[in-house]
Amino acid sequence: MLAVNITAKLPPQLAGRMVVIALGAGVLADGLLRVTPWGLNLSLAMAGLVIAGLVLVRWGRVELEGEGRWLVAPLLFFAAALAWRDSPTLTVANGLALLVAATLMALTARAGQLRRAGLTQYALGVAYVLGYAAVGLLPTLLGELAWRRWRWGWSDPLLAVGRGLVLAVPPLVVFGGLLVAADASFETLVRDVLAFDASDLVLHVLLVALYAWLIGGTLREMLLGPLRVSRDLDQPSRLRLGSVEVAVVLALLDGLFLAFVLVWFVATVLRDQRRRFAFGALLSAWLVIAGLDVLNPDALIVRTNAAYGHLEFGAPLQTGRAAASAAFEQRPLASLSADATPAIVEVLPQLSEAARQVVIERLLQRDGAEGSDWRTFNWSRAQAHQAVAGLHRD
Repeated sequence: MLAVNITAKLPPQLAGRMVVIALGAGVLADGLLRVTPWGLNLSLAMAGLVIAGLVLVRWGRVELEGEGRWLVAPLLFFAAALAWRDSPTLTVANGLALLVAATLMALTARAGQLRRAGLTQYALGVAYVLGYAAVGLLPTLLGELAWRRWRWGWSDPLLAVGRGLVLAVPPLVVFGGLLVAADASFETLVRDVLAFDASDLVLHVLLVALYAWLIGGTLREMLLGPLRVSRDLDQPSRLRLGSVEVAVVLALLDGLFLAFVLVWFVATVLRDQRRRFAFGALLSAWLVIAGLDVLNPDALIVRTNAAYGHLEFGAPLQTGRAAASAAFEQRPLASLSADATPAIVEVLPQLSEAARQVVIERLLQRDGAEGSDWRTFNWSRAQAHQAVAGLHRD
């Protein structure tokens, strides 16, 4: 089993600051992520988490000396890619890349090496951080905050503010009632201010608590990284993969980067430098995903089919609109995301009139409506809406 030092604790002052940062990040995450589909809001939330981590380390005078601190670049890139591309495949790939970058950064930002870790250590490291994120603020609330040192006397500033608020309630109610009775506009203002959905308020409180819990657990592990010597990522793992196992894994990797990984396999594993292999494989996977983001496979499919005249397939047993619909369903256009919409609009003149009307109808149904909330903005969806704005049903 992986040995883990569970006795490490944060100093009370640093623990308190971490809780404050986690709560602030939880409020930010709830404000941004409460609407779907996620787009720009997720990118901003991840950027906010990076800023929250930097504020915490500066506030707590913590030095970041591990190699994980350099992962902020791929983390922000893949977060931005989620607001860039709309393809479900790329969304999953970017999400996984973002998850791995975030967890490894949290694990090794303060101390630790990435270049000499193995595949097993990467996997265990990701699982380890996710586990501590699930544990959340529980260790901090139970054993790290100095509750007994807090001043609960009458001179405590927070308690004094609370007493002031309690004493202000009666005059506010009396004079507020008089003003409401005297001015209809003020009455409307008060009603608008006091009108709220209790269930919605409870939901937001729970979401803020959940986000703060997960963020706090991740930040705590980032701060405690150097104290967990027994599981440091740059230490050798007891579970090691041999050359045969690694070769089997390589045989199952995606063909787009298989050639590169085989070259890296020869240059590392077969030269008895196995501990350098995992970092190169991880980097190559990230580069492939980033390359696919830039390449835009959905649009490439459309343009390639157009170049070779494969946009339509005949339906000899049907005629008219039914044949066009059947041909359209047989093509991959039906399953392409908003990434491909501008390219589809470009090749519409190459389709028959009946097929063109079927495609236009599908595009208007999917991409005709513009998003009403800036938090859900996605570049591909916005470009798709702009591309179909001039199309009309006949």
